Amino acid sequence: MNAKIKKEWIGEHGYCNCLLVTMSRVAIPRVELTSNRELPSLESLSVSHPDTVAWLRAQELNSHNLDPSTVISILLESANMGRWPWSKNTGTINVVDCVGDDGPTVDRVFILRRSKMNGTIRLQVNLNSA
Repeated sequence: MNAKIKKEWIGEHGYCNCLLVTMSRVAIPRVELTSNRELPSLESLSVSHPDTVAWLRAQELNSHNLDPSTVISILLESANMGRWPWSKNTGTINVVDCVGDDGPTVDRVFILRRSKMNGTIRLQVNLNSA
């Protein structure tokens, strides 16, 4: 996060990006999303990291107003997991992250696991600590 914090991400796509950044920067090992429940507050997840909280606040992502099913679909698509019943239930998202403002880049791998019960989709997003 740099000194000129600005709004860069909006909507469900923005939430997906901010979720992965938050998990990387705060070292959150796992977040679970459920299609019939409100999305986790990223600010609450990163409360111990004031710079990350400030960046998230600048994004003005109100998780209460976002659609969990859409967020899950975006993450599934990013991991090359289809939405059909016969699609893969596990996948990965590979990203390159920057450590701090001007720090070195590091590879991050997120492992996604999907399950479905009674029409409700549950998605576990795990930060691989390899």
